[in-house]
Amino acid sequence: MSIGKVLTLNPNEKAVWKHTEKEIPENAVPCDDKESEECYLGMAFYSDGLCHEAPGKVFLKKHRIFTHIGPKLAICPYFNYLTIQDMSK
Repeated sequence: MSIGKVLTLNPNEKAVWKHTEKEIPENAVPCDDKESEECYLGMAFYSDGLCHEAPGKVFLKKHRIFTHIGPKLAICPYFNYLTIQDMSK
């Protein structure tokens, strides 16, 4: 049996998508992947039909996001990181 985790936000927090070319943005949400040391939650974005917009895991060593479109695995080089912004600051 697989147990999932739910991402929750405090009242003063906001989920924000951030795009960067090289570095991991501050407050990027890590994913809990035992097979990879550097994994973050992200969203693939549409780029000339190369990728479908879908949530997935960003693997830094490959600089790609891995998503599922239905039963099919999709790999995309265009993505945003999911970050958590503290609105009280």
